[in-house]
Amino acid sequence: ESDLAAPLATESLSSSHQANGHASTAQDMTIQKNYIQEQQEPQAQQDDRLESIQRRCQEQVSLPDFYQTLSERGIQLATSFQGIEELWRRDGEALGRIELSLALAQEADLYQIHPTLLDACFQVLIAALPQTTSDNEEALYLPTGMHSFQQYNHPGQQVWSHAKLLVSQEKDSDSIAGDVRILNENGEVVAEAKGLQLQRIGVGTQPA
Repeated sequence: ESDLAAPLATESLSSSHQANGHASTAQDMTIQKNYIQEQQEPQAQQDDRLESIQRRCQEQVSLPDFYQTLSERGIQLATSFQGIEELWRRDGEALGRIELSLALAQEADLYQIHPTLLDACFQVLIAALPQTTSDNEEALYLPTGMHSFQQYNHPGQQVWSHAKLLVSQEKDSDSIAGDVRILNENGEVVAEAKGLQLQRIGVGTQPA
């Protein structure tokens, strides 16, 4: 079971988005190419220790408002999928504390990483969108794929999700990419999704 859980989680995400009409496009390929180029360019080292991230992300997000906004834009998540317990942000970066519900926590040992926990971790990337972008009532960004996913350790039932957008994003782009690092309660990285892609769609055009 443990040998298959992690790759199945990634494959399931990709397959479900393709089934919903989010198959890879030429624009997705461009995002991937830009992501690879950016990773090859030298960048200033940023302190990504948990306490440093907390100092940078000072704006606390109201979770009822966060999930209500998603609901109003067509993403109605069951309570069990609303796994973010606390959320802080700044433009381009966000930090969330994620916890499985008591009912789902009983299943945690069946997976290397529970799909519901992973989904909540990816939701944090939405909070990293620039305020001018996220305030656009006519726009909704949905994940459509990722460059890579690696898991290093079992995350447990409570984790931190650290999301950062790519530095070189074109203004008003229809596609955005970022990285999501999943940390355990001690601040150690247990998994990371690189080049996670968000595709902009108009409200009312998302798949049922």
